[in-house]
Amino acid sequence: MLRKKCCYLFCLALSVVCVLGLTSTALGQSGSQGTVIVTVTDASGAVIPGADLELVEASTNSLRKAETASDGSHRFVNLTIGVYKLTISKTGYASKVYSSVLVQASQVSSIAAALPVGEVSEVVSVTGTRTPVLQVSSNEIGTVVDMKQIQNLPLEGRDLTSFSTLVAGYNGTFNGLPSNDQGSNIDGVIGNSSRMKFGGNTQPAVSPRLENIEEMSIQTDQLSLNSGFGQSSTQLNFVSKRGSNRFHGSVYEDFRNSGLNANSWFNNAAGVRKNKLILNDFGGNFGGPIFHDKLFFFGSFAMSKQPGSFTASNDVFTAAAQQGNFTYSGGTVNVLNVVSAYNPALPGTVNSQQSAQLAAINDAVSHGAVTATADPNYNQISWNNNSSITNYFPGGRLDYVLSERVRMYLSFLYNKNSQPTSTAANFPGSGFAYQVAGSSAKNYTTSYGLDLIITPRLINQLKLGYLYDNTQYAPGVKPSYATLPTVAWNIGSSSTSACPTCTAGLTMSGQAYPLPITTFYPIMNASDSVTWEKGTHAISFGASWYREQDHYYNPPEGFPNYTLSTTSGLASGDPAANAFNRSNFPGASANDLVEAQQLYAILTGRISNINGQFAKNPHDNTYQTGVGAYNLDEVSSAAGLFAEDSWKVRRDLTLNYGLRWDFVGDQHDLTGAYHSASPGDIYGPSGYGNLFNPGSLTGNMNPLLTAKEHAYAPWKVTPQPAFGFSWNPTVSDGPLGALLGGSSTVIRGGFALRRFTEPYQYYWNQASDFGSFFYQNFSLNPNNTGTTGTFAPGSLLLGQTLPPYAISPATYETTAQQAEFTFISGAPGVNGMDPHIKQPYSESWNFGVQRALGSSRVLEVRYNGNRSIHQWIPINPNEVNVFENGFLAEFKKAQANLAANGGPNAANPSFAGPGMPIITAAFGGSANDSDFSNGQFIQYLVNGDVGSFANTLSGVNGTHPYFCNLVGSKFAPCVTNAGVTTAGAGYPINFFQANPYAAGAQTGYMTAAGYSNYNALQVEFRQASWKGLQFDANYTYSKSLGISTPQSWTGSLNIFTLRNLHRSYGPSQFDLTHVTHIHGTYDLPFGHGKSFLSNNAIADKVVGGWTVGTILTFQTGYPFALTGGNQTFNDYGDGGVTLNGVTPAQLQKSIGVHRIPGQTFVALIDPKYLASATGGGANATYISPNTTPGTIGRVIYLHGPHGFYDDISVTKIVPIRREMNFRIQAELLNAFNHPVFGNSSNEIGAAGSINSSVQSNSFGLGGISNSSRLIELRANVDF
Repeated sequence: MLRKKCCYLFCLALSVVCVLGLTSTALGQSGSQGTVIVTVTDASGAVIPGADLELVEASTNSLRKAETASDGSHRFVNLTIGVYKLTISKTGYASKVYSSVLVQASQVSSIAAALPVGEVSEVVSVTGTRTPVLQVSSNEIGTVVDMKQIQNLPLEGRDLTSFSTLVAGYNGTFNGLPSNDQGSNIDGVIGNSSRMKFGGNTQPAVSPRLENIEEMSIQTDQLSLNSGFGQSSTQLNFVSKRGSNRFHGSVYEDFRNSGLNANSWFNNAAGVRKNKLILNDFGGNFGGPIFHDKLFFFGSFAMSKQPGSFTASNDVFTAAAQQGNFTYSGGTVNVLNVVSAYNPALPGTVNSQQSAQLAAINDAVSHGAVTATADPNYNQISWNNNSSITNYFPGGRLDYVLSERVRMYLSFLYNKNSQPTSTAANFPGSGFAYQVAGSSAKNYTTSYGLDLIITPRLINQLKLGYLYDNTQYAPGVKPSYATLPTVAWNIGSSSTSACPTCTAGLTMSGQAYPLPITTFYPIMNASDSVTWEKGTHAISFGASWYREQDHYYNPPEGFPNYTLSTTSGLASGDPAANAFNRSNFPGASANDLVEAQQLYAILTGRISNINGQFAKNPHDNTYQTGVGAYNLDEVSSAAGLFAEDSWKVRRDLTLNYGLRWDFVGDQHDLTGAYHSASPGDIYGPSGYGNLFNPGSLTGNMNPLLTAKEHAYAPWKVTPQPAFGFSWNPTVSDGPLGALLGGSSTVIRGGFALRRFTEPYQYYWNQASDFGSFFYQNFSLNPNNTGTTGTFAPGSLLLGQTLPPYAISPATYETTAQQAEFTFISGAPGVNGMDPHIKQPYSESWNFGVQRALGSSRVLEVRYNGNRSIHQWIPINPNEVNVFENGFLAEFKKAQANLAANGGPNAANPSFAGPGMPIITAAFGGSANDSDFSNGQFIQYLVNGDVGSFANTLSGVNGTHPYFCNLVGSKFAPCVTNAGVTTAGAGYPINFFQANPYAAGAQTGYMTAAGYSNYNALQVEFRQASWKGLQFDANYTYSKSLGISTPQSWTGSLNIFTLRNLHRSYGPSQFDLTHVTHIHGTYDLPFGHGKSFLSNNAIADKVVGGWTVGTILTFQTGYPFALTGGNQTFNDYGDGGVTLNGVTPAQLQKSIGVHRIPGQTFVALIDPKYLASATGGGANATYISPNTTPGTIGRVIYLHGPHGFYDDISVTKIVPIRREMNFRIQAELLNAFNHPVFGNSSNEIGAAGSINSSVQSNSFGLGGISNSSRLIELRANVDF
């Protein structure tokens, strides 16, 4: 209680201080400005207080005056980036003038000036640019990309964001931090929405471009407490260009053409020509004075036209497969013939509708290039999709120096994008052309800043900003979805056109249509800070605020979606499934049998389910009956206070410390239709936290889904301390002096705790139950209950008359009983959030040593570590239980019965026999029931899939209403939704799952149980401009581990079991052990003013004015886990793998690139570990899936192949006349056209990632993960 009171008293006191600061309109430094610290001494080293300082910004003559304090120093804060002239004078001493002091964004420049005795009129001039290299008073970690690097480093396009990847510690994220813990800003305005930041938030919504950005800085650790708005621990700062006292500008043309580029490795292997590309990106900028020394303007306009194309792809059945011939490693079997032989009454020919659709697809095949895949039953078709893109990039800025004490600016940047054919049709050719769709986007940011210099030691800064973020997908698309059937062929594994080794089963039908979607995420923000220099303290305090409102205009609904087959093959209970056994398919794997069933279902048009939904009417609590949409409206806001001090304890020691405190509101719904379950309602009858305890019913026997505007409580107690030190010892003599170089060494370190926000999409997922009550679901599902909305498994084919749908909910309800939806497919799930969920935060710490090597270069070696806790992850408390209820023992008995009956390859395999009361009761009580010969159940037994078997029995879909046979009519949904009125076998309703009301439904509970950690050695060499060379190299050796979500919009992650959540602890998504970045520019030493050929005018025109730049990256591979594909422990955790005669170390050593002649993919593991040279799954001699029920096998983490990337730029400057130059550049991206395979994150299914499922036909295979060589030419006239 005392602690809580102290916290609130501190907040109140800090609020009063900040309000006082606000009333005086004072200001503090942000990431878009810099600081200069001046320390003045005499020749003996004694400090000189009272020295007069004048700092003049060269381009605008903006003047700042001050005098040194008692410690001989003064700190100029909130300085606009640029070059300054510093004059130091004191009676009795000669004056000193530094003609070129460089101020960079978020950096501290330290000037130590020793004044000689003399007259003030005597002037000692110091020439050469003073660049902040050795950081003697700051412990902030990051880097700056200045104007020279922006202009001369190789860059694809003109967006500068990719330069952020050059910092030490970048491995896909910064210092191993969660992707959510990233932020960006342009001129102090929040750079992008938090809605979808699960993929990181470093790319601003408005493109920061060459023509309108003057400088960017990347802050990765120990950043100012006034940065980030309480949303992140890292920041990318972009500073817009501005006008000066002289007119200046440029016009440019950037040109790209496919004729200059190399073809990709994949296209060459597939026999596909390069994508057509013609891009002209042109524009200019112009700035200067409106009134000299007072009012300045800068404006830019750019436009790009790109009539290019991209490679689209899909998968098509081979001619043999279209006839029913299923090919696998054991041979070829005709699935139509097999089923006809098993039961002549079952379909043995291709469905007429499917025949017509296959004919249309076959006609489209002639318009693309066809190549084989790892699966012999389908090929891949690739084609170029013409796709023109037009972009507009206007921008402008005004700077006004009202007086020596008052300055302000107003900036505006705008992007508009139009791509009429951004989405390709499912197949090429005129027959599918109506499926092509486009996209457009409109984004702008505007910022206002006011600086008030109350006194030289008391300065205030106010910033106001607004971000407009609007995107439209498929605007104006033809509404084919409303008139044509939407059909998904569920076969193989999910993929995209970028993954050549996978199947795009859900789009193979060609009957998926683009749907229009619009997003609009406006953000307002404000900040005000005061910097007060008092003695040896530089104190900053202030406040910040932001408000984001998220509008999401959903795609239209109201039409049926047909699915043929399931991910497990034929629908459970389909009589045709019994024909698919190893007797008919000798040597077939489990995946082979599943795929054979899928092929049969697709060819015969065998429907596994139909579903759709009608949107809620936004004007009342009813549902529409036709095509429509329900749109979202959410809002979030936060305010923060901070105070920090930079205390110069003595000349060589600075302590930086402070505290931030944010008041963070919850993301909440403004529409009133968000339904979710409370924690007690999620756990249902078992009671909160009461898992795996069948028969214990201490919870809610009538769990609900309730409409609520707020799903979790705001955060008000959010202390965020920071502490750091920077020690610059001076040792001149002895070995230690030689080691430290006098005062050339800085030892620094720090600790900080920074809170961050999760993607607002995570709120929508759980708080709206994935939008469940926005819509009224209608569905048809296969089971034998006979209730409305069901059909006998295998009885419904494409083209047949449909039975009545099940409708759920019948009417709109603000409070609904979960029992209404139990067993109904497509009905609402059971999702919710911890109402007291904690805000995630990261604790970071570092310790390092900097050593200056001369005046322009520094070597720094540091340890950097962090841990992030309370990360949001959704868990599924409805994990199927097979232990405490005795089902595992019975499953093993069923396996023994199957073996006793001749095994799975017997002529009529069966697991009927004694000792199985649970299974027998579920099958209706008959010991001779046909389900004992059901091919799917037999396959579960063969694979050890005890979790899958139990999960099937926890529902009612199949030959019998299994679960209701176990529990009977005492469970109300058995009566109302399954038509079962018998007493059942008397088992408790939580026999398999904690909440049986959520059986078969998506269940999720958002908690703050995630965490991660990072530990790294970072070595960095920084070379400021020296004889034309500007250079930075860094190396990171690191380890990143945790339980955290990858870049997924659902926030889902690989959890094995809630019995031991730590079992899921392992390498994080971006765990790269070694990463090296090298980048730099070099002005060749030839021509006028250079070391060679400086007096030869002809030679100067030829060899003078050349600059080369490079960006080189080497990194080891991304992690992935081998997956067995069997559910041997529960219903969702992977069962792991078994290694036979091979160790994980040997497998890791075998990772590499193994070319396969004639294929568009490669083996990324030694082919001896594959079933065949072109895939077919893992070689069971070495690697096999775990099949031992009740266990999780070995979880093997490996790292993929390394990646090497090198980009080069060449620049030539040709003088036209005074202050006017022609600059021509060539950018060579992937200069040596080096293909990189498999060097991408596996967890998000990135292009080229390795397939790690040992039962998949494409296990161990992957594709190219980088682009081919791209050449971009730039012509610029600068004046």
